Amino acid sequence: MQLLTILTLIYVAILVIALAASLIAILVYLRRIAGTLGEVGSALEQVRKETAPLEAYMEQVRDATGDSADQLSQAEKKLKSADERLAELVEPASVAEGARS
Repeated sequence: MQLLTILTLIYVAILVIALAASLIAILVYLRRIAGTLGEVGSALEQVRKETAPLEAYMEQVRDATGDSADQLSQAEKKLKSADERLAELVEPASVAEGARS
């Protein structure tokens, strides 16, 4: 009975040591990750500071592209209208040619 108790205590000690080692390894990796995330955060902050002046330019680009889109839409409508008119002009001519044959 005493042997079983000693083996159980040894098993428990090994189990506790293994658990502690695993938790320490997790702690080390979490600290590394925290350091890396801190570096990423500071890098993103630097990018935000450096790109802040671009906001005014981007607003101008957005306005210009919006105006261009409106103009292209108007041009598309005019081209469709011209295409329809040309189609109407071509139809009577092709009907007249068919009647001559």
